[in-house]
Amino acid sequence: MNVTDSIIEVLDMAEEELKRIAVYKEKKSKGKVADLRTNILMLGLSPPDYLLRAVSNVYTNELEQTLLVSAMTFVH
Repeated sequence: MNVTDSIIEVLDMAEEELKRIAVYKEKKSKGKVADLRTNILMLGLSPPDYLLRAVSNVYTNELEQTLLVSAMTFVH
């Protein structure tokens, strides 16, 4: 798996986690629900922290190309 694929996977996972958190907050406002469990695949980090961790692990010289390719992937 190349760096671009890894970043896209992290973005997808963070997006899904944000949706899950939003659904939880909506259900919680309507009544009592069990506590939200953290996503173990995200190492217990919040979606923004997990994304930051992933981007921080990319070598600087690869980061620009990775972000350009990632942007094009989301456009299509």
